[in-house]
Parts: sequence; C-alpha cells; structure tokens
Amino acid sequence: MKNLLSLFILTSTSLLAVDKVLYPNQDFPVEGPWLTGPLLAPSSVTVPAGHWNVEPYVYEIAITGNYDSDWRSIKAPTFWSTNVEVPIQVGLCSFLDLQVTPGFSWNYTQHKGTWTLSDIPVVLDVQLYNNDFIEGNWMPSIKLVLRELFPVGKYNQLDPENLFTDSGGAGSWVTGFGLVFGKLIHFRGPHFLNARFTVQYNLPSAVQLRGFNTYGGGIGTRAKYFPSQSIFLDLGLEWTLAQRWALAIDLVATYFTKAHFSGFAGLNTDGTPATLQTVPRIQYSVAPALEYNWSANWGVIGGVWMSVAGRNSAQFISGVIAVNYYH
Repeated sequence: MKNLLSLFILTSTSLLAVDKVLYPNQDFPVEGPWLTGPLLAPSSVTVPAGHWNVEPYVYEIAITGNYDSDWRSIKAPTFWSTNVEVPIQVGLCSFLDLQVTPGFSWNYTQHKGTWTLSDIPVVLDVQLYNNDFIEGNWMPSIKLVLRELFPVGKYNQLDPENLFTDSGGAGSWVTGFGLVFGKLIHFRGPHFLNARFTVQYNLPSAVQLRGFNTYGGGIGTRAKYFPSQSIFLDLGLEWTLAQRWALAIDLVATYFTKAHFSGFAGLNTDGTPATLQTVPRIQYSVAPALEYNWSANWGVIGGVWMSVAGRNSAQFISGVIAVNYYH
C-alpha cells in the first residue's frame, strides 16, 4: 500500500474545478445557465479582476488495492483518507488570476490514524483566448495554466508503526504547465452542454529520502530520488437539466514515467531489502456528479471519483462534495 499513496499526493490537489463560470451580458436565446463545474476539470476562463471564487472540497477516499503490471486488480487492506481542500481564486486583471489551495487530511488504516498537512499548489491562470457565447461559433476559450506545488506536507522519516498514515506530501517542488479548452453549446430550451478539456504536464524536482517515506523506503534509507514526470488528461462535461440542475462527468487519464534513484533503498522491519517506487504507472478514472445552483453565485456539487483501470497504480473510490461561492 505504501507505494500507492504518492499517486494521490502528486495529483489530487491539482485537479480541482474551482472556477465558477458566469456569462454576463451574453445574448442567450433563453435565460443563461448556472454552472458550478465538473468535479475535476477547471474552467477555460479566468476570474475577472475585482472578483474572487472559493470552493471548499471534502473527499472521502478509500484506496482498496492496486493494479499490477498486467492491469489486474490486487486487493489490499483499505487505506482511508478524509481530505479537505479549500481552493481560493482571485482575479488579478482581465486575463490573469491566481489560485492557492491549502488542505489537510485524516488518514486511517488497520487501527492506525494520523492528521497530515497537504502540499500547497499555487496556480497562475493566463487567458489566451476568450470566446464569448455566440451560437454557431465553435472556437473554444483557451487558458494557460502555470502551477507550482509547495512541498509543506510530511514525506520523510515516517513512523513505520503508523503504516504510512503520516504521509502527507511529495517532498518535491512540482512545476506544472497545461492548457484548458472550453466551449458552451446551447441545444434547446434550458439545455446547455459545457465541455472542457485539460492537458497538464508535471515536472517534479529531485527529493532527498531518509528512512520510511512517501515513496517507500525503510530502515536506513538514504537516497536521492527523482520522482515520475506525469501527464494528466481530463474531459469534463456538464449538461443542464434546468437552470438550477446539471449533470456532470470527468473522464480522466494519468500517465507517470519511470522514476529512478541513487543511493540505498533501506531495509524493511524484517530485514529484507526495501523498495522505492520506480515503475511507470497508468491510471484511468471517472467522476460522475450532480450539481445544484441556488443562484449564479452559489452552487453545490457532489459525486463519486473512482478508478476504472490501471497499471502499477492505486485502485480507489472516493465520495466528493464541494460548495462554490463566486463574488
């Protein structure tokens, strides 16, 4: 189980759809939609200057096993994580906004539990092209995403008796950059389709490992570790049932390159050689959700995020709920 945790630590805090999308002064054929956003895919437009957006998330995650190198599901003792994250997004100017996401977790498995502080992603969004809603115009809005993960969570010198519940961070400065494409399409009556596509590449810095750590290790581990680079793809869709109600889904693919290290990987408590996570990984997941909006500024979304296939990666299911407020 110890080699499964970094998949969540390296990715979960970067996938939040904090952006509330408003369509002021748009010439809709009917009253415009109120949308909170899919669970994971971010908006393709920035928050305007003078406005801000906050969307607290609560994840209840159950990592139930892993997918091996042959894509087979292997069960393991369930690792539970209650993860709270609070993305805060502030508009800086007409084409630029800034997002910061503090968070913490309660991790529990086999009668061991620990509170942990999460790494903090800081994101700068740059609007490359903003296509106002015009029926018949199929050009999407495009946003550039620049991201840095600040490694404040614990990742090193873990207590083996805690069964890795005290792991909260990656220990690496992870630089990410990506593009978000988005298009709102009107069909008929109150029915709109909001489509988003995200591609993001993450480049982590090297990490000095000592003892039991997020990536594995054991007694006496002393190594310089080079974490996997990764690419994240997400197709997010919203379909408005009525102005206040919408269905949403994210289709996600995450690919990790092979990691490597130099030094000593350490020993397990039984004296056998410890391991560090090095193999390339693939994970496919899906996140269906239902959203309700009280107004153009307030909304709530809840759903399930779960793995559907993978290779050398975690098998998980997670309940997710978030409340969005735009000012």
